[in-house]
Amino acid sequence: MKYITVVLLLGLVVGVIIGIVLSAFVGLDISAISKEEAGNKALTYITTNILEPQGLSAELANVEEYGNDLYIVNLKIKDNNKTIQDAAIFITKSGESVILGRIVNITGEM
Repeated sequence: MKYITVVLLLGLVVGVIIGIVLSAFVGLDISAISKEEAGNKALTYITTNILEPQGLSAELANVEEYGNDLYIVNLKIKDNNKTIQDAAIFITKSGESVILGRIVNITGEM
C-alpha cells in the first residue's frame, strides 16, 4: 500500500512539472514580429513593388491585430502627397506573407 502511494505521488509530481513546462509554451508564438515591424515591412513591400512603379507613395496610418495570426496594416495611398485612397493590407504575424485585398468573414449574414 505504501509503495502504491509513493508511485502515485511521484506520478502526480512529474505530471505537474510536465504540465507547467508545456503550459509555458502553449500559445506562445516566438516567431511573431511586433505591430510596428509588421507595418513597416508591409509598407516597404507595397511601396517598392506596387506603388513606386506607378509614381505613387504610401503612408502608414496604423496597425492592429486581426485574429490570432494576422495584423491589418492601414495605409494612405498618395499621389503627389495627396491622399487618394485608404487601403488595408494584411500581413502574417511572422512577417513572411502579405494578403492584398479584403478578408470577408463568411460565417455571418451578408
